[in-house]
Amino acid sequence: MSQNTDKEILLNLECQVCTEYLSRPIYMCHSGHSICSQCKIKLSSCPSCKAAFTTTRNYALESLALLFSYPCPFTRHGCDVVQSKQCKIKLSSCPSCKAAFTTTRNYALESLALLFSYPCPFTRHGCDVVQSKEDLKDHVKICPNRIRQCSFCQKDSSWKGPVNELREHLMADHVTFLLSNCEEKPLKSYFYPNETLTYFLYDTHHAALFYFSQIYDSEKDMIRYFVRYIGDQQYANTFKYTMSVYCKSEKSRKVKITEICVDDLVSYKEILNSGSHIGLPKTVVNSYSDAFLCLDVTRREDQQSTEAVEDI
Repeated sequence: MSQNTDKEILLNLECQVCTEYLSRPIYMCHSGHSICSQCKIKLSSCPSCKAAFTTTRNYALESLALLFSYPCPFTRHGCDVVQSKQCKIKLSSCPSCKAAFTTTRNYALESLALLFSYPCPFTRHGCDVVQSKEDLKDHVKICPNRIRQCSFCQKDSSWKGPVNELREHLMADHVTFLLSNCEEKPLKSYFYPNETLTYFLYDTHHAALFYFSQIYDSEKDMIRYFVRYIGDQQYANTFKYTMSVYCKSEKSRKVKITEICVDDLVSYKEILNSGSHIGLPKTVVNSYSDAFLCLDVTRREDQQSTEAVEDI
């Protein structure tokens, strides 16, 4: 395998939260995303899809992880050692002086370590945050440069990476799911009313990436639409989107609604419960014989959410 291939494989063997290489035991969420045992006990749901974790271990990935060699954690300090993740030699003495280990903890050093600030583990992907160890635990969950799972590769978790690489991946491998800003799409042949669908939109003007999703609420017979901003969460609500549904044969019939974008960390359930979406009765959507949908994502001109519905 080439050096680039090795790097791609190792990237997929990183825990999506702490970015350490995965080793036994490796657990999964209900959607199939893997996570290390240390991060699993700290989180209540999967950071990629918000699904609950299971007690099922990913034995296939555990076995696969044993076949690869990994760079030393101190590579950035000059070490070029590459070896198996599972050390076959159990240390019985200190590797520096050969003295026996004790059960005594170095409480003074543990306390001292809390006084220092540490770089974010996603520094190599562009994050320049430096915080205490405790603060970093919260930061890595929302870091704009964190490792993200591709929404279109969820079943086999075949790709993950930082947001700048995600855009390139989507454009290269999932261009069929691309929506262009202000592009007209036939509603019924492109957005099937009874299905949950996701497309992505890249706004070249603002260099911003978004997910546009549709969920069918069978309980209330409603179709719900929302847009999630993929990037630094503090900028998510600086964008708004206007969704228009209209007939070219009946120009007097048109639905036009504007809503605020949400961050991609927000789960579907939270979005629907908070009302940060656009909901249309399925009967209304079906009443448009040759309907088109057009999505326009722009910067917000003010901090007030506006909503305009015309002739439902």
